[in-house]
Amino acid sequence: MASMTVQRALRDLQERGLTYAVVGKGTYVHPQAAQRLDIEDSVGQDEALELNPPIGGRDLNRRMAEYILETDRIAAKLIKAFEARDNDAAQRAVEELEAYKKANKRLAADLARHEAGTDQPDRTNPDNGGEAKPVKRTGRTRKTTR
Repeated sequence: MASMTVQRALRDLQERGLTYAVVGKGTYVHPQAAQRLDIEDSVGQDEALELNPPIGGRDLNRRMAEYILETDRIAAKLIKAFEARDNDAAQRAVEELEAYKKANKRLAADLARHEAGTDQPDRTNPDNGGEAKPVKRTGRTRKTTR
């Protein structure tokens, strides 16, 4: 199979929200892929994208993918601890998962905004009582081309 064909197929799957790519890691099946395919089966591909759009923006998609990969890694530690009947290791994995979730509150807020259709990044710092972050400005002016 030609590499261009594979790249086109992967791009199509990603545009449909069935996969996501992590630079330097690979392409993974999206957690909502089964749900999206069910919707496509019932209403068609074009309408399914309108009803359940994939996460837009590379940054949000990357952050979500990294979050999923890390929570999967921690969950694997938890499962391994349960299988070994190691309660201490299981408790450490649960605490690590809770800490990771707490550290990623901004991602959850950005995903909620995406679901609401606003897709505006969170400019507040949840660790700072929700105060707005100052916008970094440079002294340079932009050149406009006509």
